[in-house]
Formats: sequence, C-alpha cells, structure tokens
Amino acid sequence: MKILINYYIKRNQDGDFIAGQVFFDSLVSNDENKKIPDDLRVNLSKSGNPDCDTSIKFLQSHNAHAGTFHEHSLMHIYSKRVRDEIVEVISKYNMEQEEINSEPEKLEYATVMENDDLAPPPMPAYVLPENVYMIDINHLQEMNEMLMDMLDEDGNEIDG
Repeated sequence: MKILINYYIKRNQDGDFIAGQVFFDSLVSNDENKKIPDDLRVNLSKSGNPDCDTSIKFLQSHNAHAGTFHEHSLMHIYSKRVRDEIVEVISKYNMEQEEINSEPEKLEYATVMENDDLAPPPMPAYVLPENVYMIDINHLQEMNEMLMDMLDEDGNEIDG
C-alpha cells in the first residue's frame, strides 16, 4: 500500500503563497484491500470533525471537501498531523499483526527474577513438586538447628 500526499499551491507573480490544497491518495492492491480492515481510519478534517474519519484504504474520498488553506504554515501543520496519524495507525496495526502472528518463545529453563517491589502470588498458586519444601529464609538458622538435632554426630538420623 502506498499513500500519496499531493500539494496544489497557487502563488502570485512574486512566488508568494496565495492558497493551497492537500490531497491524499491511497494506492491499495487487491490483496491488501482484502487484508487491511476497514476500521483503520484517520481524521482528515482541518478542525477535527469526527465525520471526516476516513478509511486509510480510500483517503481520496475526502478530497472533494478537503478545503483550501490561505496560510502556508497551516497547510503544513495539517499535512504533518495527518501524515503522523497515518503512520501511527499503520504502525499500531502492524504491531498488533506481529503480536498475533508471532509465537511465544519457549525457554529451555525457568527464568527467575527477584524484585522486592512485587508481591508473591497467594499460597494456593504455588504448586511444589513432591518432596520439595518451601523455607522462609528468615528462619533458615532455626531450621538448620532443628535438622541437626535430628542427626547424630555421624550424620545418621536419630530414631525417636
């Protein structure tokens, strides 16, 4: 898809700007026309009128009532705003398409990130494998002492 922006400028004999118009043309192939949704729209109004939201696939439909500019700077501001809006709409659409079409990466190993600002999920969310226990690091010394009390000097478990 290509979008053409044409300026028609009327100048006086000294070359000074008298009036100008901006016309937009969307050049869309048949395949693109089928793929690009109709709800991708940009506002072609000089004053922001929402009735002038126009399909990006047929911007030339607004050219009949685009209006004439009598100040070159206002014409430039208008065309830049529309151009930026076109780029934004297309970029957002392409970004959404990439997100939809991409597959999530599959990691070969678990990624662990520590962040003190994040609260852990509620306890029922933790599903630990069999024979795996969660220990509060603040009570590690107590746990170690309790385990040492359960072993003899050779490291064998004390019955009882």
